[in-house]
Amino acid sequence: MLTKINNRLSSFYPLFGFYFLAWVVHLIIISIISFFHFRLDHRLIVIENWIFDYAWTLSLMSKVIAFILYWRYFYEDRIKNFTEAFESSAKKSINPEVLIFTIMNFALLSFFVKPIVQENVLFSAGPSITHYLSVFFVFFIDLMVLKIFRRNKGELNIKEVVICSSFLYLYNIAVFPFGENLGISFYSLIVLFFIYYFEFGKSYVNSSIYVLLVLCPLFVILGIDPVWGSKFAYFEPATSIRRDVVFAVLPIVTYVYFSFIRRRTL
Repeated sequence: MLTKINNRLSSFYPLFGFYFLAWVVHLIIISIISFFHFRLDHRLIVIENWIFDYAWTLSLMSKVIAFILYWRYFYEDRIKNFTEAFESSAKKSINPEVLIFTIMNFALLSFFVKPIVQENVLFSAGPSITHYLSVFFVFFIDLMVLKIFRRNKGELNIKEVVICSSFLYLYNIAVFPFGENLGISFYSLIVLFFIYYFEFGKSYVNSSIYVLLVLCPLFVILGIDPVWGSKFAYFEPATSIRRDVVFAVLPIVTYVYFSFIRRRTL
């Protein structure tokens, strides 16, 4: 039985290896930063606040370094996969369905978030643009990783979505132990992220639309950032159990809908 499980999961080992390496790189970067802070006689609270304030930037740096190292030294088919992956996606134009579904998703999620303008707003244009770009490129690295290290054929399936989502979710818990919103809502958004990726031809072009139009606005503007919460957003979400339920149900409904449509077209 163990052999059977190992055979089924072996294709996911490259993906697991990347996230493990990214976590190790993140720990090394944090250790180096802490070392220099201590050399400057900074208190522990100062170091923690600095790491918290630059959490997304540090995560992006860790993933970029890990991606370069993993692609260069730990993956045999790197050249072939890199070329094929990006040439195949570059030929695909933006699917109009992606735009429609992402706009609908954002409108629905925004309605149940019930955003309220914060009284003491720390929101400003410059840092918010940096935040927006950091979130986008952090998830864009995940798309690149999938395109190169997860080269299996086939269509959307629940095993693929759950395993990939769990890897990414556990990675974020490991690198953001102080995160404000790392609960069911965040996991649901990750699941939806992978559903879009696998449903729309494993194209990083189409999947990026979901990141740009759903994840980034929710995190940066509406205040459900998994790390910072609403600390640097213009709005803050109203506390609601119903919101978490909607976030959890939406990926399930989306998956069932796509599966139903696919069966009808066969």
